[in-house]
Amino acid sequence: MQQLKPSKRVQKMLDHIGLGEDDIGVHIRLREMAGVKREQTLQAEGCTKDDTAIVELFVKSMKRFDEELGPNPKRRFWVAADVKHVAEATKDKFPRGNVLIAEDLLGMEEFEDVNPMGLDLWALASTSMIIGTTSTFARSAAVLGKPTKL
Repeated sequence: MQQLKPSKRVQKMLDHIGLGEDDIGVHIRLREMAGVKREQTLQAEGCTKDDTAIVELFVKSMKRFDEELGPNPKRRFWVAADVKHVAEATKDKFPRGNVLIAEDLLGMEEFEDVNPMGLDLWALASTSMIIGTTSTFARSAAVLGKPTKL
């Protein structure tokens, strides 16, 4: 049986990023999930239709985990979101360099033509745990990398 692994280009990016046991993955899903309308998902989480409420919900969870796990200057968050501006907004809530997103790297010439979803999947799989919505994407990342799914 063959093991799934990232493409050479994605692996090169992962090596460049250096995610590992100190890092936490965050998956923010805003699009409708199978049979569940977006509004139902948001209401279940206590959010309005405003994306800023969703960002605040995830930022609060990220900060809570950061505090509960104790101080670690090496800890970073890899944020994967299906809406780019939501991932970007989480960066503004933490010190520079503590939140990483695919778009930060995809503009680099050596990483041209890398699929951002592939990078997000394998980056989440490279972290020690995943905070996020219940989705096939987050579950797949957890299975591929064996992080703790929260």
